[in-house]
Amino acid sequence: MKKYIKFYVLLLLFFTFSAVKGNNFKKMAAEALVYCKKNKLDTNFCILIDFSIPSGKNRLVLWDFKNKRDSVIGLCTHGSCSGINNQNKINEVQFSNLANSHCSSYGKFKLGIRSYSSWGINIHYKIHGLEEHNNKVYERVIVLHSWEAVPDKEIFPNTLAQSWGCPAVSNEVMKKLDKVLQKQKLPTFLWIYQTNLKSKNLADAALELTNDAVEYDPSYFKIAYPMGDVPKNKGVCTDVVIRAYRKLGIDLQKLVHEDMKSNFHLYPKKWGLKSTDKNIDHRRVPNLMTFFSRKGEVLPLSFLAADYQPGDIVCWNLGGSITHIGIVSNQTKNGIPLIVHNVGGGQVVEDVLFKYPKIIGHYRF
Repeated sequence: MKKYIKFYVLLLLFFTFSAVKGNNFKKMAAEALVYCKKNKLDTNFCILIDFSIPSGKNRLVLWDFKNKRDSVIGLCTHGSCSGINNQNKINEVQFSNLANSHCSSYGKFKLGIRSYSSWGINIHYKIHGLEEHNNKVYERVIVLHSWEAVPDKEIFPNTLAQSWGCPAVSNEVMKKLDKVLQKQKLPTFLWIYQTNLKSKNLADAALELTNDAVEYDPSYFKIAYPMGDVPKNKGVCTDVVIRAYRKLGIDLQKLVHEDMKSNFHLYPKKWGLKSTDKNIDHRRVPNLMTFFSRKGEVLPLSFLAADYQPGDIVCWNLGGSITHIGIVSNQTKNGIPLIVHNVGGGQVVEDVLFKYPKIIGHYRF
């Protein structure tokens, strides 16, 4: 009986992931074609990598735009993240734009020149990031190459070996890709994505913000919409959260405004406003708390360090009516997660999680 149950579970997983893969690649390819036309990239083929598919199953596709189908499919490695001690590196993909993290990068890229590789069939293609959260991929020497450790056929439910961040494929798949890529006159579009991207990437994005010199300035600024921002060298605590999410392609200004416009009565009325204000609404802690409560996951207000994971959003009452917000980083001190925030000294990472008077909000979005 147990054998039958195991067989049924494996069969269900096979058909589930196969259906997701087929439908998802077709949908993403349609979006990719629009992007390629707009950005003067090759409109014959693109490469799609779906890291929400288990590593033991085919998750790389060379998509033929003209015939609307996959031309080449194969297994593809993700990064081991050995540089940041990722305990779930075998079963869960983690992304980073940091040097020596050995993590994968995600988002939109274009392939560069064809060059020599010491791996596989001795060919690799340079990769150039097209977004702020992956703009270090070339410097990190993340390239598309083949590797003998990657088999030609699916091995699911077994898992694939991990790379140092490169999307590596089997030798046979690389030969097929290379045959096509060499003929393209314009750069080939590469899209690496994960349909359920984890919030841990927010922690990396937040940490990058600590490299920017920012003066604490609570002034009211009139800003563009959408994707508007105050001057880069200025900001408050909420701007840390807004800027970190923006590195992931998420615009809290737009999301908060749209939700407030439709549900204005559910948001705080502390400022005497009778309508929304695109310039400031998303930059107020109580509004972000309301938004995260409605659209995200509300988590316990505990004093256990283990309850606070990288990428979590935490809010505090600093006394009276003064509220504060920050992002849990992937760094710790004496077992306590450090927080990326701006309480007056710029965008910094500090040990403040349990040092403020009262935690009033804990979210995952």
